[in-house]
Amino acid sequence: MLRGLYAAASGMLARVVHQERLANDLANINTAGYKADRTVTVSFPALLLARLERGAGGMVGPLGTGAVVAEGGVDWSPGPLVETGRSTDLALEGEGLFVVAGPGGTAYTRSGQFQVGPDGRLQTPDGWTVLSTEGTAIYPGTDDFRVTEDGGVLVNGVLVGVVARVTFANPAGLRKIGNNLFAATPASGPAVAAATPVRQGYLEQSNVDPARAVVEMLANFRAFEAAQKVLQAQDQTLGLAVNEVGRVDR
Repeated sequence: MLRGLYAAASGMLARVVHQERLANDLANINTAGYKADRTVTVSFPALLLARLERGAGGMVGPLGTGAVVAEGGVDWSPGPLVETGRSTDLALEGEGLFVVAGPGGTAYTRSGQFQVGPDGRLQTPDGWTVLSTEGTAIYPGTDDFRVTEDGGVLVNGVLVGVVARVTFANPAGLRKIGNNLFAATPASGPAVAAATPVRQGYLEQSNVDPARAVVEMLANFRAFEAAQKVLQAQDQTLGLAVNEVGRVDR
C-alpha cells in the first residue's frame, strides 16, 4: 500500500519539475538565443513480486515503483533570425556558440546581443567579455564597426579581432549556468573552433514555441491531478485498512 503512495507522490514531484521548466521557457520567449529545456522522465527500477506461500513457486509479476526526472536536456534547434540594425548585435547562421569569459571561467552562448563597454571592450549585457579566436578581448572602442561573415571585427578598415565560434562533439552535454550561458562538461567534450558564418545586425530569437509550451503545461497539470487523485485514493484505502479491518463489533 505504501508503495502506491510513493509511486503517486514521485509522479507528482516529476510533474512539478516539468511545470517549472515549462514556466521558465515561457518566461524566456523574448530572450535572444535562449534554448528551451526538455524534461526526461524515467522510472525507478521495477520490483518483482513473488508468492509468499510455502511451496508456491514462480513470480507474480513486476510492480512499478514510481518515476523520477532525469537530467534535463536542451533543445538545440535554431531560433529565427530577426534583423535589428544594431552593429553590436550578432547572430550565428548555423551550429556553434560564441565564447565569453563567464563568471566561473570560459562559457558559451548563442545570444549575440552584445555591447561596447565603457573601456571599449565588446561584452555581453552582464559585462562578460566576448573572446576572440586568440582567447583575448576585442576592443572596437566604438559602436561604429563592421563584422565580416568570418567573424572579423573591423574599425575604420583595421582588423581588431575575430569573434570566436566553437562547436562540441556532444552539445547535449553542455550545462546551463544561468545568464543564458553554458559550460562545457566531460559529456560535451572540449570546444572545437568553428567557421560558422556571423550575421551583423541580426539576433537569433528564442526557440521556445509558446503554443506548444502552453499545451504541454495543460497536459502536465492534468497528469499531476491524476497522480493526486491516485494518492488520495491510496490514502483513503490505507485509512480503511487501519481503522476498519480487524475491528470487532460488539
